[in-house]
Amino acid sequence: METVKPQPKGYVLSECLGSGSFGTVYKARSSTTQTGGESSRGNYVAVKCILRRQIVRYKESEDNLIAEISLLKKLKHPHIVELVDFSWDLNFIYLILEYCADKDLEELLKKQGHFSESETKQLIRQLASALQYLRSKSIGHFDLKPQNILVACKKPNPVLKLGDFGFARSFSVEDKAVGLRGSLLYMAPEMLLRRQFDPKADLWSVGVILYRCLYGRTPFIGNMQSIRRQLQAVRGSVPLPTTLSLSVDCRDLMIRLLRVDPKQRIEFDHFFSHPFVDMQHYPSAACLARGDSYAKMAIAADEAGRVHQAFLLYREALEYYMPCLLCSENVCWNRDDLRDKMCQYLNRAEALKRSLANRDPKTPLTRSTNQVDIARLFSVINK
Repeated sequence: METVKPQPKGYVLSECLGSGSFGTVYKARSSTTQTGGESSRGNYVAVKCILRRQIVRYKESEDNLIAEISLLKKLKHPHIVELVDFSWDLNFIYLILEYCADKDLEELLKKQGHFSESETKQLIRQLASALQYLRSKSIGHFDLKPQNILVACKKPNPVLKLGDFGFARSFSVEDKAVGLRGSLLYMAPEMLLRRQFDPKADLWSVGVILYRCLYGRTPFIGNMQSIRRQLQAVRGSVPLPTTLSLSVDCRDLMIRLLRVDPKQRIEFDHFFSHPFVDMQHYPSAACLARGDSYAKMAIAADEAGRVHQAFLLYREALEYYMPCLLCSENVCWNRDDLRDKMCQYLNRAEALKRSLANRDPKTPLTRSTNQVDIARLFSVINK
């Protein structure tokens, strides 16, 4: 327990959100916020108060804290907890972090037990979005687990924020490191068995999180020796229970994530493009830009009289627009403008489809499993 009360300058602490070996996290608000009535959620922050005397005793903990601050200062992503500020006094170091009102994924799992496949897919895609951003900056997290995935809001759908970068470090795909990082139940086999790892250790942890969300438990339980023995008995990939009926894509991804040998484990690029994750169509400014690019090509083909090509390109554009329209999170684009644009392109695509059907009934216009259903789009847009 802390014997000295933390007093971060500029903030008023309220309820305790959690505590650990080196300090405590509090809900707080700016001391400049007016107190006449309940403050809005946006005025709150989470203040991580770290005891300096505890940190200086352990060189590794000090190094991890410095790494966490330096990394968080560089990161800005909708699914990563933002470092608002940091400060210190004689007794504490304070990390002023974005406040997530609904605790963490572990709390949700404890309450609900497990999630459906569709719910799990939404959560894993958010985590994949954060990981894709980290990989673009050559950063490995190395402590992925439900307790470190915070929930900013639960309704209408949970919005996740990856936090706790204490074990994170800059790490290219070719780099190797030795030692143990992370939490036992989510730790990659190469760490536990050989104490050597690379960024693909994070992919194992994603596989364990996916397993936990679907089955309500981790693949292995027990102490370190017990889990090592269980891992040594696995040949290839962790066997999946047959108690759930899962899609082919979901099972395939889990099997490829949970390969004990990191050389056989799925690569990051293949993970991001896997049909269960499909980062190409994850709602984002980049996804919207890809839709605009296809729409521009569709218009050019349409004006040139290349009817079949124009139809296919309009359909491709709509495939990128649709997740952006349906996204329930706060977004940087105007949904009404997007809906109007989609209606325009949708009507044109339908007109081209009728024209092609009249010209040549044999022209292949049916959608593949990965293409947007235009009839469904009409019903979605016109809601």
